[in-house]
Amino acid sequence: MQHELNVRVEQFSAIIKEIASVENVSYIPFYERLYERIVASPGNALTAFRFLPVYRDTFRYFALPRTSDGIGRANGWKFHVAGVHLNRRGGVVLARLVQEFLDR
Repeated sequence: MQHELNVRVEQFSAIIKEIASVENVSYIPFYERLYERIVASPGNALTAFRFLPVYRDTFRYFALPRTSDGIGRANGWKFHVAGVHLNRRGGVVLARLVQEFLDR
């Protein structure tokens, strides 16, 4: 499952990059930078969607309360909360790229 999602995200990012080139607009290489970081520091992969982990993580967030970083760590993800949404570490990658773009 995770492999298929990764392939799709890579394809969509390539399409967006190509459109940006054709339209002569800037492209922020978020997928590429996040992918580099994940490869350099791998964690668990999302292998199947199941409702129980979603409910568990929702409970952790609202009832315990745990941070998105704590939930991500509990799941073995270094840049995501639930295999999809960014935690703080993933958000920092994006924020730095946006800041670099704004500083140009």
